[in-house]
Amino acid sequence: MGSAGFDAEVVRLVHSRRTSHVSRWPYWRSILSAIRGYSWPQFQLATHQGDGLWQNQGVVNWLFAFNVPRYAAGLSIMNDARCDDGWLDVGAFRGGRLGRGLWHYALVALGRHRRAPSWSEWKVKGLRLARVDAPTRPADASGSYQLDGDWGGPLPLEIAYTDRTARLLVPQR
Repeated sequence: MGSAGFDAEVVRLVHSRRTSHVSRWPYWRSILSAIRGYSWPQFQLATHQGDGLWQNQGVVNWLFAFNVPRYAAGLSIMNDARCDDGWLDVGAFRGGRLGRGLWHYALVALGRHRRAPSWSEWKVKGLRLARVDAPTRPADASGSYQLDGDWGGPLPLEIAYTDRTARLLVPQR
């Protein structure tokens, strides 16, 4: 799973302050910091269906990409996402700023986000995401992404589902 937007900023803040094992407290502290200072940038999204042709999906402010049905703290954002169907389930909110972000989080927590007019979703083989606007200050890193709870770095980001299999060696018990 991966995301860009408010939660990726929280992960970035946790990562930047990390000195040892991470408990829940650094996340709460980083959530409060992000609420105070996150700039809600715009991201340009493009997707493809495996044909290599990229389709512009427009501007989004908070993006999630899944191949599993659950997110942090058991949130179900894309509850029909599957790791074995060969597709990446992508959902995004349009519209930024703190009040709108808190509303979007409330919709997710209540399980009503998929019916919201500000929500869009796609089943894709790949996505490209880039920050639209330039940072307003040099230290503004709110145009970054996270992958599976680890900070991934600044945008741009490209994810491609290759339909390849991987062989894993698992030790016998």
